[in-house]
Amino acid sequence: VAQAHDGEKAATGKTLHKQYCDNCHEDDGKMADGNSVLAGQWIPYLRYSMEEFLSEEREMPKKMKKKTERLVEKEGNDGIEAIIQFYGSQQ
Repeated sequence: VAQAHDGEKAATGKTLHKQYCDNCHEDDGKMADGNSVLAGQWIPYLRYSMEEFLSEEREMPKKMKKKTERLVEKEGNDGIEAIIQFYGSQQ
């Protein structure tokens, strides 16, 4: 089921995914070698999960923490939202 998403942010998110997330969440987030499949997840769930990680309520794997910190440093919260929109835009 398709969900409403921001197409422009999703396009930006696809680029950011390739830079920061693709090593662990392969094939645009559709495959995950021992990691979560992110493609097609509900946007509120993706937001909630990232909020938990960023607030340190939920522990990030070391590699994810490093990549996420770099992403936030360069792109801010807009970068996180773009990636969320990208994953949520997929079916």
